[in-house]
Amino acid sequence: MNFEQQIAYNSWANQLIAEAIGESTETRTDTNLLRQFGHLLHVEIEWYNRVMKVNEDTEIWPTISYEECIDLMSKGSAVDFLEFLPILDEVCSYKNSKGVEYKTKVSEILQHVIIHGQHHRAQIALLLRQKGITPPGTDFIYFTRQS
Repeated sequence: MNFEQQIAYNSWANQLIAEAIGESTETRTDTNLLRQFGHLLHVEIEWYNRVMKVNEDTEIWPTISYEECIDLMSKGSAVDFLEFLPILDEVCSYKNSKGVEYKTKVSEILQHVIIHGQHHRAQIALLLRQKGITPPGTDFIYFTRQS
């Protein structure tokens, strides 16, 4: 698996979703959309912190504004998973949100983060469709066609 490409895809897809949410006041203030997008971004930060041994708790289901989501993305707070590439075969010990301890290879964590992001982007796409908005195409194949 080409993780560098997967990381680039994940960032690209998150950016498309951010732009779609930002297109109208209705979507920029929709708590359901922001809950999903905030969760996606905060979980990325939480996994980054676990792997990089940053001792900082992140709220998994935050109440967050559109502006805060954009701030997370623009400041790079939504993390640089490229830092994982040299340590993909290492095992990370961490506790989940319920306090249960696990050990998982960094490569498996990274794959989880990317799949988790796609899951929540699909939920956001559904919420946009329910508002009569055509969501952006965030399938991996669309990304590869632009590369």
